[in-house]
Amino acid sequence: MLMIDEGYVLDRVRGYPGIKNITVQAPEGLRKKALELSTFLETAGYTVVISASPCYGACDLEEYGDLLVHVGHTRIYSTKRPVVFVEVTDDFNFVPTLEKNVERIPARVGLLTTAQHRLQLESVGSFLRDNQVQVHTATGSRTEFEGQILGCDLTAATKISHEVDAFLYLGTGTFHPLGAAIATRKPVFRVYDTFEPVDSEKMLRKRHALIFEASRASTFGIVISTKKGQYRMSDALAARAYLKEKGKNTFLFVCNEIRPEYLYGCDAYVICACPRIALDDAALFESPVLTCKEVPLMFEEGEYTMDMIV
Repeated sequence: MLMIDEGYVLDRVRGYPGIKNITVQAPEGLRKKALELSTFLETAGYTVVISASPCYGACDLEEYGDLLVHVGHTRIYSTKRPVVFVEVTDDFNFVPTLEKNVERIPARVGLLTTAQHRLQLESVGSFLRDNQVQVHTATGSRTEFEGQILGCDLTAATKISHEVDAFLYLGTGTFHPLGAAIATRKPVFRVYDTFEPVDSEKMLRKRHALIFEASRASTFGIVISTKKGQYRMSDALAARAYLKEKGKNTFLFVCNEIRPEYLYGCDAYVICACPRIALDDAALFESPVLTCKEVPLMFEEGEYTMDMIV
């Protein structure tokens, strides 16, 4: 069950004197919680506006009103307006799943999760150590607690990859553990109501095919995002200079929401924004889309490197 400590949120909001107008922002999966939180804050005497724009993380804050209440993510950059980051916790108990699969757990593991499950890290770590498993965690470059990974920051995994045999990702879905598997090239097991390995080879084969297709392009669009937490102008200029050295024509594009219909006139694109756009949305684009780290692989032999914002 997903839970929010509304009393804590109200205390944080009241810590900013003179606040009258609040914007509430939440990702798609937590929008019901945004409605509940809006009702609670309105009852407390505030005027609340709910952001209806897409929200992809703490890289994408809506800084409107006197204060922003951002649901479900942790801070990754400083803001002009005050922001209250609202923790949403999931009380799921991972231990029964681990008990059923304890013989499959390697001797040395790294623990990974997202903000929703951080409170379970201690109990999971205790269970594993009681079963003679070495447990390792690290803090990422843009994250606030040990073991936390983001789509754009997997350094909590890469920092300890040499110390572990595999990673256990606590949570649902494959978005985060797939990134960890590609970034570390170590086995990753997703743990929730099942215990299952994450297969990164299929995506890597697709990526190498797209890289080869892009290598035949003559004109590249280099795409920059206006989202503060994704703005990567230096990476875009470096990619452009590299491609020009290779005899390619380039154009710089900038937009807030990077969608296929907004890009035109080029044979391939380099996404210098959230690296997961190129990886997870590639099928939406008619032309090949690459991450910044994939650009050199069109012309040089090298190991595949996961693109991150760190």
